[in-house]
Amino acid sequence: MSLDLRGLTPAPVTPFTRDGEVDFAAIKKLGSWLGGIDGVKGLVVLGHAGEGTFMTSDEQRRVIEAFVEAVKVRSQLLRASLAKATMLQPKKQNGLSRRAHLLV
Repeated sequence: MSLDLRGLTPAPVTPFTRDGEVDFAAIKKLGSWLGGIDGVKGLVVLGHAGEGTFMTSDEQRRVIEAFVEAVKVRSQLLRASLAKATMLQPKKQNGLSRRAHLLV
């Protein structure tokens, strides 16, 4: 099996409400819109502006699940991508990526 990396893989920002909460309604709209663009093969969730590094693991999981649900009907590949300068981050990252992959 070969890995096809052709196509677009945008990294959407995570939308927030004015109160600082994750805006799940906006994720639904954003994910659906991006997933409907011809040539988009996947999304890099939590990998754009660094907001994921300031979220709890539960918040990150919920954001990933919301994007998965938004693009599910189009079978888009969805990956979580987080970076933080700690020794524990790679272990945490692998767990979240594995969960995102299993949700698709």
